[in-house]
Amino acid sequence: MKKTTNANKIIAYTIIAMVLAAVIEFCMYAQVGQAWNSAAVLGRVGFLVALAVLVVIFVALRVRLSSYVTILVNLYLGIINLGGSCKCTTAPPCPAC
Repeated sequence: MKKTTNANKIIAYTIIAMVLAAVIEFCMYAQVGQAWNSAAVLGRVGFLVALAVLVVIFVALRVRLSSYVTILVNLYLGIINLGGSCKCTTAPPCPAC
């Protein structure tokens, strides 16, 4: 069996965090009644996917300072996992925000 490298672990954790953040974003927007195929929802999820792809590319290419980018992106995804980043426009109090 091949030894698992740190790069493989970072890529796996980033993908897991991205999937969890995307699921939470979908749930948050569903709570405020916004359609999942709207531009706002797809834009936010697309941004999460782009961040995860950026980390995977940096780690795979062993770019300098990729560890800092990885830390920042995973902190951002972790913050979303704690409560989402829904910026809804309903009157306060919004049930999702």
